[in-house]
Amino acid sequence: MTATRTAGNTPAREARRGVLLQLVRPAARTVPWWALAAGGGLGLLAAA
Repeated sequence: MTATRTAGNTPAREARRGVLLQLVRPAARTVPWWALAAGGGLGLLAAA
């Protein structure tokens, strides 16, 4: 007998989403966004 999974927000998925947000928010605050933007701009400039 096989069970089918239903699409949607299961409790495990909700828990994973909460943990992910708790990990991403502090990491996003510590990233030097100016360096990423400068690197992206230089990469686009080199590609052009």
